[in-house]
Amino acid sequence: MRKFLFLILTFFVLQISNGVEHMPKSKISFITIYPNGAFITKLVETSLKKGENLIKISGFPESLNNQSVQVEILKGDGVKISDVKVEETYLESPEVEKIKKLKAKLDSLNDLITSKQGELDVVLGKIELLKKLTPASEKQKFTVSEIESYLKFFSKTLGENIKEKNRIEKEIEDLKAEKKKVEDELEQISSVKKKGKNVEIAIYSNSDKNVELKVSYFVYGVSWNSGYEVRANSNVGKVDFDYFSFVRQMTGEDWIDVPAEISTAPVAVSGTPPELSQWTIDIYQPPVRSEKRIFMEMPRKEKVEIPEIIEPFYVSPEFETSITSVSFKFQKLNIPSDNQSHKIFLASFSQESQLVYYAVPKLSRYAYLRVKLKNDFGFPILPGEAKIYVDGKYISSSLIQRILPGQMFDLSLGVDEAIKINRNLKNKFTEYIGVFGGTVKVSYEYETEIENGKGVDVFVEVKENYPISRNEKIKVVLESPDEKEAEIGENGIITWKFNLKAGEKKILKLKFYVEHPKDVRVYGLD
Repeated sequence: MRKFLFLILTFFVLQISNGVEHMPKSKISFITIYPNGAFITKLVETSLKKGENLIKISGFPESLNNQSVQVEILKGDGVKISDVKVEETYLESPEVEKIKKLKAKLDSLNDLITSKQGELDVVLGKIELLKKLTPASEKQKFTVSEIESYLKFFSKTLGENIKEKNRIEKEIEDLKAEKKKVEDELEQISSVKKKGKNVEIAIYSNSDKNVELKVSYFVYGVSWNSGYEVRANSNVGKVDFDYFSFVRQMTGEDWIDVPAEISTAPVAVSGTPPELSQWTIDIYQPPVRSEKRIFMEMPRKEKVEIPEIIEPFYVSPEFETSITSVSFKFQKLNIPSDNQSHKIFLASFSQESQLVYYAVPKLSRYAYLRVKLKNDFGFPILPGEAKIYVDGKYISSSLIQRILPGQMFDLSLGVDEAIKINRNLKNKFTEYIGVFGGTVKVSYEYETEIENGKGVDVFVEVKENYPISRNEKIKVVLESPDEKEAEIGENGIITWKFNLKAGEKKILKLKFYVEHPKDVRVYGLD
């Protein structure tokens, strides 16, 4: 009896081990790109024989997470998956194909170099012949006009040939540089074998039939981050806010014309549920930070010309929002495996907003363009770098923090040199007053000239300050401006807000005096 059971078991094992092996090709059907990886779905079509079959799917990157692999039967009744495993191997097939292409390109470059070298030899022969050529024998006499005509012909022909020689030599030099680049790439690929993975699927079928499988898996070596372009038209007060993702991938497989989505959600690929840990709170201790601010002034231009503004046009993808994330869906994406940042448009909004030219003449002679915007997306704006364009010209970049839907936020758009600012000390007068001149009175008068060099009206906000006394022996009196002309804060900050017409100039005056006893030395005034 035991011998009989052993024979049956041995026969069954042999049947499994001798199962029909298949090596079908796979095709990417969908990719979900996360900030720290990607979930890829591939479709596999193959034919099965009755009994045990072993399907080997190759070409998976080394960064594939083994525990993330999922296999589903899409088409095929009477078929059952009995095992799925992942094995490490070397990716050879794609590299072989790439080597063939590089070798073909190298052959083509060699042919071009040979052809160009032949052209160069012909031109060099012409130049050498021209140098040896003489108009006639020494006994023959020529008129001045005949000599001039010959020299003109000689100079023109020689010049044309030398120019042609230089052109061909430059082409040969460029071709040789390209050849060197191909040779280096070919040597690198030929000398290094890249590791990869195969997915092996053991399937039992009750009859010969065709099946379709869906294989899904998570890979690392993929990332994306948010970036923005802010385009302001100062002539009409319009701001376009464009949202982009910058995707990198180095999975070893180019993604060409594949349906995909870009998701802001974090992803967990482990099959084990996470454990909840203790939640603690404490008093916030701010970090000690040392900030050094550097103010750099840009060179002044006498004349500012606004170029024609051509706004780029983008097509927004569909998006879906959930409680914790948002996903942008694309019918086709092209992202090669080159570890380079690829810019992909996600969404945009346009708003009409008052552009404010903000100036602090005491610290800088430039006006800084500011705008207040509202997040009109139905999802949060994530932290990222924003490139600022004003009137079609790139100005600067700025970092944007997380902004919730509907939230207002301020954005600095850089310096506009068309708003000219000039601040001067017009008058400083010291006098001694009181009995025996025991009190010193120092009067100050500053003038700030604001000129609108733009072709449209602008709104300007200017801030100044005057000294605030911390000692009762020192008296400070502000004479100008008054509260009808400007906002005057208790901290000594003065704010003017006004419209400035195109080409208009405005003078802002700051006038105050300081009184103190003659024997008191005042600190911080000058």
